[in-house]
Amino acid sequence: MGDRLSGKTAIITGAGQGIGKAIALVIATEGAAVVVNDYVPDVAENTSRDIVNMRGCAVPFFGDVTRFDIAHKLVQRAVKEFGQTDILVNNAGIFTSSRAWNPD
Repeated sequence: MGDRLSGKTAIITGAGQGIGKAIALVIATEGAAVVVNDYVPDVAENTSRDIVNMRGCAVPFFGDVTRFDIAHKLVQRAVKEFGQTDILVNNAGIFTSSRAWNPD
């Protein structure tokens, strides 16, 4: 574990899998406490557990951050658990395959 981010708190949306999970793990290895957000509870819990198992500090937070009330609760959770927020990674997103332009 590094210490470049020691004493910092990071909120990472979409951190349950893929790129978001990789970001969460790296930030945690540098010493930050991480609030792991995903709209799927199991994957948020798994990422949070992975961070704790590597002696990091993390809590899961479930919810769709496209809703203002959920995003607000996410920040409140970070402050309640860790006293502050220092880093925000807006990674959440859902990709749907479609054309940007329809020639018909």
